[in-house]
Amino acid sequence: MLSVIALLLGCEHSELPVQPGMTIVTGTVTFDQQPLEYGQISFIPNDPGDHHVPDGEFIAAIESGRFEIEVLPGTHRVEIVKNEDLDPDDPGNTRQVISERYNANSELTATVEMNSGTDLAFALVSANE
Repeated sequence: MLSVIALLLGCEHSELPVQPGMTIVTGTVTFDQQPLEYGQISFIPNDPGDHHVPDGEFIAAIESGRFEIEVLPGTHRVEIVKNEDLDPDDPGNTRQVISERYNANSELTATVEMNSGTDLAFALVSANE
């Protein structure tokens, strides 16, 4: 099983407002050893407890290989997606660039502690590697 260990690197200033019971997580995503240009990362809590989680997950954009997200502390299943347009005249016509083992059938996990300095790194590889 693939997993990511949260590295506690100290507090950094965040632009996100922190809600009670939540914590800020920052991190990087690489794809074949290069920063993922763009995409989306989702954290799905294994046990949200009494907290309301919109649509069952927390979602953030990945830009230039970086993300910042507010999540509940605890263990999460992590999904990462990157869609590419197949036809510029048909924006709904896309394909998923990243293997399902990182999204629909994700094996990625992250354990997040209550600490605004949690920094994660996800190193993804092509399906054929």
